[in-house]
Amino acid sequence: MPGVDPSPLPASKRVELVAGDLRARDQVEAFCSDAAGATLYHCAGLVHPARYVRDLHDVNVDGTRHLLQAAERAGIRQAIVISSNSPVGTNHQRDHRFDEPSPYDPYMRYGHSKMLMEHVVHEIQARGKLDTVILRPAWFYGPGQPERQTTFFRMIRKGVVPLIGGGENLRSMSYIDSVCQALLLCRSTPVANGETYWIADQRPYSMNETIDTVEALMEEGSACKSLNGACGCPPLPAK
Repeated sequence: MPGVDPSPLPASKRVELVAGDLRARDQVEAFCSDAAGATLYHCAGLVHPARYVRDLHDVNVDGTRHLLQAAERAGIRQAIVISSNSPVGTNHQRDHRFDEPSPYDPYMRYGHSKMLMEHVVHEIQARGKLDTVILRPAWFYGPGQPERQTTFFRMIRKGVVPLIGGGENLRSMSYIDSVCQALLLCRSTPVANGETYWIADQRPYSMNETIDTVEALMEEGSACKSLNGACGCPPLPAK
């Protein structure tokens, strides 16, 4: 995003940073040029934009269309696209679990934009020029997590996390390493072509369990180490 500091990204001679805008067709065309036979990982998207409805559609839906169409023209072999749990909404009862064929029932405008994004991926897939895979991580956490998740950790540290009801509502979560492993597996697994996969920890967690676990890890320093101090905790004592 404009104004975001790219310095946390790994420094490597194998990585070239290219600034661009998914809404600009010429910029995504340039991004995909000279990449015939490559794998494209599409992880960009908006969750809480300033112009809520318009920006969600312009970036999450039209931006995905521009990128995948450019990938087709460039001869890119495969596109692995990060979606969300939001296109299928929320479970209607505690013991219900979503699976890949679960029908769309988007949660708020963001979920609706991700549903439309998935439709775009299906349209591109049907043309047969570009292999595609859709991944749906849940609420993800771990090194490099979004600022909104780090804010949640800070709230736990300060003891000011709001609870809905008794805190026993369940939420699926996805550890960053699991999401990365899924991205790599999709690249090397031919049967993944055209499929959609949920990526989540083995079981969901209650909000009470999540808060208690994060609080205990922060007291031990484990969470602080994984976040490299981003949680705002004081430095850990030297051993």
